[in-house]
Amino acid sequence: MFNTSLLLIAEEFLFYKEEKKVNKKVLIIILAAVVVIAAVCVGLLVDWTGSKSGSSIGVTDAKTPTTADQATLKFKSVVKEAESWDANSNVIVVGDNIYVGNGLAILKLDMQGEQVGEATLTAGMSSFAPRIAYADGMLFAFVNDFTNGYIEAVDTATMQTVWVSEGIEGMNGFSPITVSGDNLYIAVSGYDFENFVPTAGSVISMTIADDDTGSADEVKPLSFAYSDGLAYYWNGIAITENNIAIVGSVEGDLQTIDASTGAMIDSYNVGSKIATSITYVGGKAYFGTSAEFGAQGGLMSVDIAKDGSIKQASMQFCDLGAQTTTTPVISGGRVYVGTGDFLGGAGFFVIDAETMTSVYSAQVPGVDNWSGDDIAISGVQGTPVVTTAYGDTYVYFSINALPGGITVLKDAKGQSAADIASLFTPDTADQNATSASIIAGDDGTLYYTNDSGFLFAIGSAD
Repeated sequence: MFNTSLLLIAEEFLFYKEEKKVNKKVLIIILAAVVVIAAVCVGLLVDWTGSKSGSSIGVTDAKTPTTADQATLKFKSVVKEAESWDANSNVIVVGDNIYVGNGLAILKLDMQGEQVGEATLTAGMSSFAPRIAYADGMLFAFVNDFTNGYIEAVDTATMQTVWVSEGIEGMNGFSPITVSGDNLYIAVSGYDFENFVPTAGSVISMTIADDDTGSADEVKPLSFAYSDGLAYYWNGIAITENNIAIVGSVEGDLQTIDASTGAMIDSYNVGSKIATSITYVGGKAYFGTSAEFGAQGGLMSVDIAKDGSIKQASMQFCDLGAQTTTTPVISGGRVYVGTGDFLGGAGFFVIDAETMTSVYSAQVPGVDNWSGDDIAISGVQGTPVVTTAYGDTYVYFSINALPGGITVLKDAKGQSAADIASLFTPDTADQNATSASIIAGDDGTLYYTNDSGFLFAIGSAD
């Protein structure tokens, strides 16, 4: 159970922050994460009507607004106090409700943005980088008690805890949660708060079914916990059609693991930090790379055999000139991915998925919300969402700088130059940077959060 000792430790973190003269924005980036996301999991995906993976990542056929004239703010809701150190989780839309987590709770909102329920997380707090997922009428959150980590399952109807997993060694779950079939997967790590580095972690799995005891004291055993000393940070897991788990690591190891037994199948070091979840499409794994914050990075792809072996000779790299922490979204033979961090980036890129060459890039200027300095090319750290509802492809992404709105990119087969526009800009008082991903509901409404603690819903005026 959560207790006041957690608050004391959290206060020690804040004290350490003051001693090192690290501002809030930097600490959140270091300790927590970019919402990358999307992976095959976690709310960087589109509307959650069930588990999503593979080519469905970040792709919808919903009729989203395509121009600023067409877009309208349906509602904005406060889901976190702006001064709070709690971070918002990814946003999930299921049926007629919207879910977002922060700190010790998961909020339940109706389609007008009114809060209609709240789940209090009982096993711990959701850390600086909360992740939630949905399947079979349950929400899943990674929480920790500053000793161990746990997966906590919450019933979406009652918003009560259904079960809590057995303790997971390594208290930090900076990576998204993947649900595939009846199983949940996540890569977790320890963390050295003195040196700001993740430490050895493990890839874990468990079944999600409730044992129907009717007790929140149910302890869900782990199906497996695979560890070989690697650290995982923003590394979401993809599950292939042959039940192979694919995951990257901080050390740059791309791993394939038997998703049933947890046995290692293959591993290959790609020579650079893997800083995103894995997108698996057409027998290929796509992922972003980065040496360190702000260093050179880009996009990689590699073929994965049916037996899980990594075809090293097929490895391709597209140098994007900046770290890539957004999980790549693939549609129509093109890869859509952002680069950079809160200090800026190299732009948002459209890449040929087969040749792994850049087709073109788009640059969005912004303003650093701490210094007030202009940023020539804003960093993009939220995973985009793509709609295929129209003849052309429309891609939506946020920037980690002011004004923190939504940019829309119009793309088409054969297009070789960026066609971008601002779709939505918050009112001045509501503006803030964001590394959150944008998701789309089945009705085409776009949802995202920013660092001021607002959840925005942008739909079509007609």
